[in-house]
Amino acid sequence: EAAEIVADLAEALFHAHQRGVIHRDIKPGNVLLDRNGRTRLVDFGIAHSLAEASARLTVTGTVIGTLRAMAPEQLEDGPITPRTDLYGLGVVLHEALTARQPYPSGSPLALAEAQRAGPPALDGIDPALAAVIAGCLALDPADRPLHAGAVAEALRSWLGGDPNPALALAPSSSVTVD
Repeated sequence: EAAEIVADLAEALFHAHQRGVIHRDIKPGNVLLDRNGRTRLVDFGIAHSLAEASARLTVTGTVIGTLRAMAPEQLEDGPITPRTDLYGLGVVLHEALTARQPYPSGSPLALAEAQRAGPPALDGIDPALAAVIAGCLALDPADRPLHAGAVAEALRSWLGGDPNPALALAPSSSVTVD
């Protein structure tokens, strides 16, 4: 069920990204299921327009978003790209499968230190899903999947019995899973 929900979420993000919109606050609380079980991405309140990327939408040094789901580049006031949202996909999938945050922390500094320390433990998680999580949570945005559509396709393939596209999303500094 978690893979299905995150695949739907990734498709919604891919749609938004193709239209030049970056959500910037992908977290479990912004994912709803309607009465028919369809996944809905909500709260575009701090979304970022790629068309306005040259103009700052926030004040330098200001952190906007939900701390537990912030990508490293958000914490460091770096460039926000569609791959920033992929980090949030990794957070959602991790929390759905483990019932815990990937990097529990109480401050931006503690979160940044935890992220730099390496990937969260993924013991007991299917290796293909662990690869998706690790790929999405990669410290460097360049090590994350190319786009949200690739995440959706990999999860749909896994749901269909083919783990290879999901396994291919693991960053080059792959995680060790049991």
